[in-house]
Amino acid sequence: MKKKHKKIIQELKLEPHPEGGWFSETYRSDLILSKAALSESHSGARPASTAIYFLLTKDHPISRLHQLKSDEMFHFYDGDPLQVLLLRPNGTGSIEIVGKDIENGERPQLLIPKGTWFGAKLNNKASYVLMGCTVAPGFDFEDFTMDVSESDKKGLLEQYPDFSQMIEELISQT
Repeated sequence: MKKKHKKIIQELKLEPHPEGGWFSETYRSDLILSKAALSESHSGARPASTAIYFLLTKDHPISRLHQLKSDEMFHFYDGDPLQVLLLRPNGTGSIEIVGKDIENGERPQLLIPKGTWFGAKLNNKASYVLMGCTVAPGFDFEDFTMDVSESDKKGLLEQYPDFSQMIEELISQT
């Protein structure tokens, strides 16, 4: 299976992603939303939407815990299911499975609301997952937070104790 994900990286021209795994931007809307049209959390104008391919592999199985100022939608394309940890601003948390086995609770799409801390991982037996990620308003690295301070980490562990093991795992990966 390693051969397959290497072929995917080559064919889709994927590059290493700062949060882990591989990515390639496939779409950036030419419709620009002005700062006035966006929430105060955005520092300037943004494209209406952006999209990427995103690949995690057995060698790079983790998408580190991070947060966006925009909504993000995951779309499952190929490979194995992905466990996604969601720590929502309203204090609720969950682990959702993105995959194709709908009868067993997996979903081919997953919405991650803005302001949610989230990260993901393949299970130990998984080989790879290829997904699409669509962000609206469009992605900008200014809207991306991945560095979790010790005080933020402590707060997340206290607020979401049921998810402490996965929080630790998704923060400690480099």
